[in-house]
Amino acid sequence: MQEEDETLAPDDIESNLASSDGFLIAVLGQESRRRFMEYVNRWELGWPHQSVLGALLNSGSDGMASQKRLSAQVHIDPRNLVAILDTLEERKLIERAPNPQDRRSYGIRLTPGGADLARELRATGAQLERDFFASLTQAEQDTLHQLLLKLYRGIEGMDDGHAAK
Repeated sequence: MQEEDETLAPDDIESNLASSDGFLIAVLGQESRRRFMEYVNRWELGWPHQSVLGALLNSGSDGMASQKRLSAQVHIDPRNLVAILDTLEERKLIERAPNPQDRRSYGIRLTPGGADLARELRATGAQLERDFFASLTQAEQDTLHQLLLKLYRGIEGMDDGHAAK
């Protein structure tokens, strides 16, 4: 008696997976990140390093951020952030400076070289994103962005930019 083979052919598996929005979002996110990190890795930096550089680029008029605020912005545990900051400081991309409002703490800011690299990474990310979405019309890109933003706010417990109660 011959057993029936219940496995799906590779084409069937791909077809079944491609019908899943979650799968498509995951694959597209993974590919987008892979392309960006291929570029970032030229500087022997990882995802958390570029995240810190980007966050510091947005640090306001004085360009200074506390370690606590930076940790919250980039979603990295403060204990893990120390090693990342040490690496960036050794590479002369950031510097720690006394906090003028609280002498017990230090602020973190980009060096001129770190700011240049952060701006380059941001510009490259924007170009890679334009390339990634080039097969969509501008209207389709706008619609996709609004839908993704709605999903993001939903998982972050927000609706229309207001915190969930």
